[in-house]
Parts: sequence; structure tokens; C-alpha cells
Amino acid sequence: MIMKKNLKLFLAVFFIGLNLQIFSQSIDDIPEEIAEQIEGQLLERVENNNLEVSQPEIIVDVNPSGILTKNKRFGFDFFNSNLDQSSSSFDIPLQADYQISFGDKLELLLIGSQNKNYKLDVDLSGNIFVPEIGKISVKDLTLDQAEKKVSEIIEKAYIGVESFLTVTDAALKKVSVIGAVKRPGTFIVNPFISLSESLKYAEGLLDEASIRTLIVRDFKGNKKEYDLYDFLIFGDRQSDVNLRNGDTVIVQSTSSFISISGEVHRPYEYEYLESDTYKSLIDFAQAVSYTHLTLPTKA
Repeated sequence: MIMKKNLKLFLAVFFIGLNLQIFSQSIDDIPEEIAEQIEGQLLERVENNNLEVSQPEIIVDVNPSGILTKNKRFGFDFFNSNLDQSSSSFDIPLQADYQISFGDKLELLLIGSQNKNYKLDVDLSGNIFVPEIGKISVKDLTLDQAEKKVSEIIEKAYIGVESFLTVTDAALKKVSVIGAVKRPGTFIVNPFISLSESLKYAEGLLDEASIRTLIVRDFKGNKKEYDLYDFLIFGDRQSDVNLRNGDTVIVQSTSSFISISGEVHRPYEYEYLESDTYKSLIDFAQAVSYTHLTLPTKA
């Protein structure tokens, strides 16, 4: 026998060809003859591969206390903090991809045949007014795009003049966070707010919250879905987008969670999508191979 009678066997992940299923079951609930077959097949599979199989086919969780500890949901602790809206830092240098918003204060420097320095405000229509030039729309443009646009206009108006556009004071943004969060509402936030940070303003997530199907909806009604596992697991910042003024973050609810435990480095409850494979779920938990699997002493 692989396991002592006072221990419980939990099969957390089981591969069956390409059709894979996940289940967690106590050996006490399995008929004795079936349990013996499962134990025999597990031992035979490990022995046949000489403990050198690179991908684990079964994850075994041997718990001497007979209790399967419920794992916390992966990633939830990252969002469980209450940000002070008045203490955000604004001393961060603005990158070229910063998107200009109404209320921002800009500075336009002209050098050459014209040496001037203009202080400009972005009005509610997304325009700036440059003396002797007129209104220039910078709506929905990044800082880099706005600077190129202004430069082209200045070059046509003045010969031998270079222009440099900078943001001297980025305006606060107003975003809303609703759905499965602890404190839904509308918040005045710093101009660099990202999707993940917005959830912290709402004081974190409810147990049923989905962080893999987050919806960001702008003031025009356009919406896009984001999977924050790309950021939390793989460090992909493209999924943790910067929010724009007037955006609404919608946190949907889900019941699609699976607990992965046993021979893994990161045992948690993970949210899964229909498109996930068993390999991706095991990768989330950072499973080890059979070469690191230690079986209990035979009875």
C-alpha cells in the first residue's frame, strides 16, 4: 500500500489523455477496491518512469491531520489595501505614452527665430490655445503624439523654430469601481492610476470576484476585457492598463475556482477560464516534477 490507513489521499489534478478533469476527493469516500486500484496504478506509474517524468500526471497531497487546508485565492491579497487618495505621489516623471487629459497643465517652449515659453491649459474639449496659432486639439493623444502634432503646426507657422511640449501638472482623474469589490464607488485618483491600483481604492475584492474578466468601460460606452493573471503571474504590464479620466472598472463575479495543492510551490485557489488547459493551471501553481515527488513509506 502506498499510504498508511490513517492518512487521506487527495487527487488534486489527474491527466486522462487530452480530456482532463479536476477533482478533490477523500479516500474515505472511495470504495476500498477502487482505492486499491488507484494506489496500485499510481505506484506502477511512478516506478515505470523511475521518478523521472518531467510533467506530473497526479498531484498527491498527503495530510496527516486528515484535513485539506483551504487555500486562499491567488492574487487577492495584492488588492487588499486602502489607498489614501490624498497621499499619492505626483513626482513621477511622465513617460511619452502618458495620455493627456482635460485639466492638465502644459508648457510649450519655442526656440529659434521665436524664443517664447507658453503656459497652456487643456480645456474640457481637449484643446490647448497657443497665442498667434490658435486652438490645437490634443484630445486622446499621448504626450509623444501631442508634441509631434504641435511641432508640425509650429514649423508651418514659423521658419527655423523648434518646439518642446511638456506636462507640468497632471490633473487628477475620476474613475469608478463597481461590482464584486468591498467598497464600490467613484474615486478621485492620481493621474498614473492603473487597473490593478484602482481595485485597491475599492479596498479589495469579494470572495466571488473575478480578476480574469475585468471590464474597463470609458465614458463613451466602449469597453474592453482584461485578464490580470497576465500581470500577476507573468509580469505582463500590458494587461494592467493605465485608466483614463471617466473610466469605470467592472469587477464581475465567478464561481470558477479550483484548489491546487500537494507537490506545488504555490498552493492556492486559482480562477480558471474555459480556454485554460490543465498544463496552464499546473504552471500557475508552479508544480514540481516526479523527480521531486516524495511518497510516504509503504505500510
